[in-house]
Parts: sequence; C-alpha cells; structure tokens
Amino acid sequence: MPKPTILSPTLRRMRGAALLTACLASTLAAQGSVPGFSRMPQPSWILVNSFNSVPGNDIQQVFHQKLSNNKDGQWTTCLSVAALPAFFGGDGSSTGIVMGTFAPYPQDSWFLASTEAKALNSSADERNLTIDPSGLWAIFDRPATGVFVATRAKVGDPFGSPVQVSGFGSLRDVMPALAPRGGKMQCFYTDRARILMHEIDLNIAAPKLVGQPVVVSLPVQAGAKPLRPTPLIGGDGDAEGLFLSEEVAPHTVTGTGDADPCWAGDLDPATPALILMQRPDWQPGGAPAGGFLYFGHDILPRFHVMHSECAWMVGDEEPLGGTADLRVVAVNPNGLLASIILVATKTATGIKVNDYAGLLGLDLASLVVLPPMPHTTLDGDAVMSFRVPNDSNLRGTLALQSLVVDIKTGAATFSNTASLILR
Repeated sequence: MPKPTILSPTLRRMRGAALLTACLASTLAAQGSVPGFSRMPQPSWILVNSFNSVPGNDIQQVFHQKLSNNKDGQWTTCLSVAALPAFFGGDGSSTGIVMGTFAPYPQDSWFLASTEAKALNSSADERNLTIDPSGLWAIFDRPATGVFVATRAKVGDPFGSPVQVSGFGSLRDVMPALAPRGGKMQCFYTDRARILMHEIDLNIAAPKLVGQPVVVSLPVQAGAKPLRPTPLIGGDGDAEGLFLSEEVAPHTVTGTGDADPCWAGDLDPATPALILMQRPDWQPGGAPAGGFLYFGHDILPRFHVMHSECAWMVGDEEPLGGTADLRVVAVNPNGLLASIILVATKTATGIKVNDYAGLLGLDLASLVVLPPMPHTTLDGDAVMSFRVPNDSNLRGTLALQSLVVDIKTGAATFSNTASLILR
C-alpha cells in the first residue's frame, strides 16, 4: 500500500483545484465497502421485546432520530410492536407504534417509552413509524388504508391526530420516511421494485405527494424487493444515503422469510447498494443511533432487535462554488475519537488492512488522505466542510471513505464508502 499523503491546511480545505481535478471521476465502480463493525451484530440487551424493555409483544421495526431535546448520547426512538397496550394508544391485540428516549451506551443503557405517539394509533394495524429530522412531523403506514402524517407544535409534545397522505395511489405498506433534500421535504418509500424519493407537501389539512418520484436505489440481488428506506442525513441536513433492506423471500407469520440489510452510500441508483448482512432469515432493516446500528431479526424464539456498533459516513452533492459537508459517525465511549477522510477517483474491491475493523474500499493508486478531525461528543458525530472551487473542470464524482480511531484504545474502523458529487 502506498504511503498516504498528508495535506497542508490549504489543501485540507480543498481549495486547490489541481487536487480535485486529479481525483475526479465521472462514475463510481460497483464496488466499495459497507460500514465496518467495531462490534458485530448481536441481540440487543436493551431493545429485545416486551418482557424487559418496551410495551407490546415483539418489536417489528425500529427507527432512531436525534432531536433537539435529546441529551448527548441519547436518541428518540420509534418502534412498531405487536399488541400495543391501551395506555400507549393501542388495543392490546393489533400492531401499534410507540415512541421513547433511548440511551444505548452500555454504562447507562435504557429505553423509556412515552405517549408522544398515542394519538397515531387506532384499532387497526399501524407500523413503520418514522419522524423527520426536526421532530415535528411523523409519518407511518396503516397497511389496510395508506400513509398518514401528523404534526406537533414542538419537540416532546404529543403528536396530533393523523391525516392520510394522497398521491400513493394503490400502493400500500410503503414504509415511508421523511427527510430534506435540495431545500424541500421528501418522502422516501418503496414500491417493492425501487426506493423512490418524492416531494411531499406537508399541509396538515391535505398532505400530498407532488410532482414525480425520483428513483434513488435499485435492488442488488436478482428478484429482490427493496424495503424500509432510512435516510442517512449529511452534514448540511440533507439526505445523502440510505440504510435499507432487500426482501429475497416473503416474510410469514411463522417467522420464515429472507431479508438482508443493505447500505447505499449515495442516492444515485447507478451506484449499487451493498449488502451489509446476508443470512437466510428475516432482517428487515432499521436505523443508526449515532454509531450504534439497529435492525430487526425474526428467528426463534421471537422477533427481536439486533445491536451493532460501526463507523459510517455520508458525502454530499453540491454545485461548483458551493460548500461540501462530509459527515462521519461512530461510537465514542471514551470521548477520544478522531477520523480521517480518504479520497480517491473510484471505489475498489474491499481489502483487509492490518487489524482494522472493516475493509478499505478505495482505489489505492489515487488515494489521498485529509488531516484528522476530532469527534468530541457521545453522539460520535463530526463534519468536515470546505468550499468547492467554481471550476467547470471539477464536475464529476469522488469516492470517499473514513478511518475512525479510538485514541485511548488504538482501535481503528473503516466506514462505508460514499460519494462527493460535484455538478
């Protein structure tokens, strides 16, 4: 492996057009790597099922969002559970949705359910609850009826009565999620053939999809159906990638089926998603809480949530002359985390490097290493921002990856590969 180049502060801010020109490529190869696991997936010791953590019987879906009322190292969590009790808005028999606050660090791990989602439930099945990054909008499925949204005046308040969203036609159980993109709120959902991004008008009196949907991800396994898109939010607040799953064999009430969690490092359908975990059973996707990555798993003795710890990143899509924001996230138990961002012309087949977790998935011949940046909070979040020169020669796509190092223990983990798209 060639010795990496350490850039001067000027190049670190990517103001040198020559460096960018040398690194640009028009397309990314169908290679790269998924987030590296610093802790491999295992059943969660916190979010398992009703007898020790949450109301209801089994957790069938999990989603996390960092909101303004969450303390450092804590997240707001949305769950779909069987037999939701009446106290949380359910009827004790149908599937319902519930929210709460989640603290995943082992030294102080807990989940506290709230009644914020109580008004969203009915005697019908509700599931696939997600909330937008502001925390003011909730969206979910009533599989027999369609998609519903609800709003609230401020974070922490209970959500109001839900209203059905028009524009989905005959589609049902689309597993919707909300995130900004390009200055507009978007709804990400599945039609079982693709993951679509569709602008949504959140007028609570008559919410609706507007314009035409945009395809942002396609299945990577033959005959697979993409499911449950979770937008990955970039350093500028826009959705920049997806954590999702692919159904290979349908899920049944007896717990059989085959679904594999996948990672899409950008929103270009020409960049294939990568399979994160491949098993012959049902793993229907989930969401990260910082560097903690959670997804469902339906095998005996019962449906539960898997807990893993990883490093992940998202890039950006910016016009020339704009500001690029590259986000890197990892678990930060010691408060002594640092990361470097690697830049190359293209991705490559992942290779093992020393005893680092994960794989290096960039082209070695064009590899450039940016100076380190610290991660100072339990959230494990860091963003590198720089101005893109307004030079037409720079249009194209850069391949990105990060290496995250725990300064106290020396443990190092590669993130997934991602993209910086300049247009």
